[in-house]
Amino acid sequence: GLFITAFSYEILNILTHGKFVAAAPLLPIWFLLLFWSAFGTTYWQYLAFHKKTVFLAYSGICITLFFIGVNAASVFYLGIIGAAVVVISSNFVVQLSRRIYAKKLGCDPVAEKEFLTAVLLLLGIYGITLFFEPDFYSRLLLFVVGSFVFVAYFGLATAVRNNSQLIMEQFGAWKRKIP
Repeated sequence: GLFITAFSYEILNILTHGKFVAAAPLLPIWFLLLFWSAFGTTYWQYLAFHKKTVFLAYSGICITLFFIGVNAASVFYLGIIGAAVVVISSNFVVQLSRRIYAKKLGCDPVAEKEFLTAVLLLLGIYGITLFFEPDFYSRLLLFVVGSFVFVAYFGLATAVRNNSQLIMEQFGAWKRKIP
């Protein structure tokens, strides 16, 4: 996500041979849509398992119908970026309503701190790249610093190191068993 947010122009330039680079500001928004949908999947599955499909249907339909009107206004005033922001906002509200109802029914929260941190980090880098339009090396620095912050904040380096040691120990034990 950080890579897509920092280098959306370059990604589209490579993939489309420069034909659709004007859509570069939309690529991080698309990623946020996927990210929020993935976050809401657990709560959607919990509600479906508990046969709350009527709520799932109404939460999707009612919120989407409301946001169609908001989308029309945002396209008029803000253009395509406004429409994309309204679409991800609509998805976020749908996922949030499902999360609230699932938690009310007893579903345990799933990685909410991590999700919020990742979203804030992505939105920060997206805002910097959208409004300040930094050059390639500045975006590279943003990507490296953002990645470092994410890894350091969640202690992922320690987890990777511990898992690597465990894998190597298991591999060594497996290797010794070969006749």
